[in-house]
Amino acid sequence: MADQLDILDEIEVETQRVRASQSADEVSRSARRMQQRVDAARRINNTVIEEEARAALAQLEAHLATLPAHAAPAKEAAAATTMIATDATIVEQELAVHLASQDVATVEQSIQHFKVRAVQAKRAGQSTMAIAYLRASKQLAVHATSLATASLPEGKDVPDEAAAPPDIETLKSRLQAYKVAAVEAKRAGDLAQAREHLGIVKQLQLVLEQQTTTGMTLDYRQIRARLTEQIELATTIAGTAYRRGDKETALHFHKAKKILLTDVEWIDSLQAHHQPMPLIDYRDVSYTLETSNDDLSVNELELVIHRAWDLHGAREASPGPMDVFVQWDNGLEGGKGTSPTVAKQREPVFDYRAKQTIQRNRMLQRHVERKKMVLDVMSYRGFLRGSVCIGRATLKLDGLLKHCTIDEVVPLMEPNSRRATGGQLQVTLRLKTPLLGPDRTKHEERWLYLNHATPAPAATTAVKEVETPKAAVASPSTKAATSANPPAVVAAKSPPVTAAQADSEQLEALLHEFDSVDQMASNMVLEAEQERLQAQLQTKPANAAELRDRLQSVQIKLNMLVLQVQTEALTLPAYIESVRQSIEKTKRHALQFKRLRRMDKAREAMQRLKIMQQEVAEVEQAGLV
Repeated sequence: MADQLDILDEIEVETQRVRASQSADEVSRSARRMQQRVDAARRINNTVIEEEARAALAQLEAHLATLPAHAAPAKEAAAATTMIATDATIVEQELAVHLASQDVATVEQSIQHFKVRAVQAKRAGQSTMAIAYLRASKQLAVHATSLATASLPEGKDVPDEAAAPPDIETLKSRLQAYKVAAVEAKRAGDLAQAREHLGIVKQLQLVLEQQTTTGMTLDYRQIRARLTEQIELATTIAGTAYRRGDKETALHFHKAKKILLTDVEWIDSLQAHHQPMPLIDYRDVSYTLETSNDDLSVNELELVIHRAWDLHGAREASPGPMDVFVQWDNGLEGGKGTSPTVAKQREPVFDYRAKQTIQRNRMLQRHVERKKMVLDVMSYRGFLRGSVCIGRATLKLDGLLKHCTIDEVVPLMEPNSRRATGGQLQVTLRLKTPLLGPDRTKHEERWLYLNHATPAPAATTAVKEVETPKAAVASPSTKAATSANPPAVVAAKSPPVTAAQADSEQLEALLHEFDSVDQMASNMVLEAEQERLQAQLQTKPANAAELRDRLQSVQIKLNMLVLQVQTEALTLPAYIESVRQSIEKTKRHALQFKRLRRMDKAREAMQRLKIMQQEVAEVEQAGLV
């Protein structure tokens, strides 16, 4: 607020000073600076500064019109020598306007704007202006960091961007900022910069499209809302399937509901104890829902006339507002009626409902298959002149054979010439159930589940604390605790856990951790894995589906890593530190694979180790960290 008041005070002081001047050059330069203020305030949506600067600009232009023509050419040349300093002042004043903003997204957009202006100035040979714009962008970057830090609650540290990717709103704001920067660069003729911005735009769009696959942009509130929606839907599907006798589907979605309820309890527990986000799984779900209008009886047909518009295209229509009503006839017994009159509306809203009794038989089916419903929009002209048809709509009825609801916007025609009037009428027909069987629609969706195989660290610790010792497996005291498992596990004569079995379990856990794409922190390792999978797709078509799934996971991880670096969510020192940690972990993996006699995996771990060590060495030799 203080910065904004200072800017308003500067505008007022400069306007008063320049209006007292008789120099056309000075007034012209001041008007140009004021226009810069107007443009800058408009970009950051600061209407107060924009209106004040625009008013000052109008005063300066009016004062300039009263002054004589510019002075001698020598004076213009002398003024040109001071242009660099004047332009630098313009940059400073424009920067002051942007620094008044308290919105992080707006400041980030301003940073991109200044960078583009710096490139434009450099290409135009204005090195001083380019440096000024570049310095301004750096000051705005510091301002954005301070805003982001100030928005944190007291006692909280700045979040680790490498560990927590930007949320969806931040990605959307950055996407819009890069789009604007690309357009500005293209207009300035800097096609290389425009292409670079467009590349980042495409990557941001890819991440936004793949958010349902990665699950990285979800928070606790969004996950819980998704789970709750799926629970309600699973309840509906199970009930519908049970009523129609499909017990297998009903049981399947009843079990899914119980799993989802467990996930809700788990996510609430993690949130209450401030635990990290769990991993997310997505599963393809197909189901069929049966639609019916339960507010109607079996032998009822309901007509709803909603509204009409663009009625003045008919020849008989009056130019002004009209009194309008609708006459309808569906050809069935008792299938005629008239809606109430809507007075003096250019686009009348009827909201008219009419029900009639029908007999569900073969005769009704034949009528519905062949006939149409006629609806005449009538204009009432008075007691003596009567009513005239200003549009006729015809609606096919055969949709009622397989659907319980027909909702259409029907075009209006001239009743005699069949010429389109341009008007339209919205009509709905409803049955309890279709004439030829239930109205069923098939849906295919991706449902969200929590990955219980990789719980949060706190949950893992709790499991280890209550782990049963091996010696107590056959004891009577542990029989009740393990009764939910198959009988072979709790039988008194079950064999003891051997070293080979323990090694097998350890190897399985080690393979799961080593092969997990989420554990790969190095960009070069991900690229090598991508090349390996692409080569295997050519040589091992039998495992194509599994290889394609893993290749997609690797590509998503690569895109996220590149995006974090380009959007400055992941700094180079933080990235190198994560690679170093991965090096130490991979060393342990290699030794464990060797001890467990999996030499193929040990060699693969050593290959990854060399790739990561080479990557870190290249960065250190370049002096980047």
